[in-house]
Formats: sequence, structure tokens, C-alpha cells
Amino acid sequence: MTTRFVDWPSDIDAMAALYDDELNVLLDRLLPASQFVRRQRPTYPWFNKECSDVKHATRRLQRASAAASRRPAAVIAAHDDDSRTATSAAVFQAAAAKAAWYNQWRLYRQLRLKKSSELITRLRQISLTHGSCEKL
Repeated sequence: MTTRFVDWPSDIDAMAALYDDELNVLLDRLLPASQFVRRQRPTYPWFNKECSDVKHATRRLQRASAAASRRPAAVIAAHDDDSRTATSAAVFQAAAAKAAWYNQWRLYRQLRLKKSSELITRLRQISLTHGSCEKL
């Protein structure tokens, strides 16, 4: 709901409040507030700092691979004199980044499987001793 120039307040604080109100009206009309439900995902008891660090490294390499795979297209779009050499170098870098990401992803998967199987083995040992940790 816009106001005419003659209706503007002379006080700077009132003018700032009017500006804030008008901006909020526009934002509420263009981007209405939406509610969403955020569900807490269960954490695994075997997921420790080591798993977290490996997961972060995997995600970092995934982002690096995605960035490297966009570079050959940018080089081709530039149409430089050295575009063939630059394109082949960019394609090689993209392939190397993808291979590094896949290798890291395999390590992360193997670590997750190892940690979960260790926990299951440990729980089986506890159940075999009838819950008595002293026998372990």
C-alpha cells in the first residue's frame, strides 16, 4: 500500500518505520512465509568423529568434482586460440577430480560398513555374555 509523497512523515524515524512497513508488505506479497516441519534424523551410535571427518572430505571432493566438470564447457564457450589444449587439460582435471571423489566415497562407504559391523559384533558379544560387561 504505497503512500503519496505529500503523506510522507517529516521525522526521519517515522520515515524509516514507513519504509520498513512498505518493504515488509512487498516481501509478504512476493515471498509469503511458509511453514515446514524439520525432522531430526536419528544418529547412528557408531558414527563418530572419524566418520564425520571422512564424510566432510567426501562432500568436499564431490563439490570439487562438480566444479571441475563445469570447466571444460566454460573453456569451449570462451573460444580461445589455445582452446583445444585448455579443453583437454580441463577434461583431464575433471576426470581426475571425479576419480578422487569416487575413491574417497568408496573409503567412506567402507568405513561406515566397518564401524557398523564392529558395533554389531560388540553388541552380539554383550548379548552372549547375558548383558554382563565384566565378562568382556
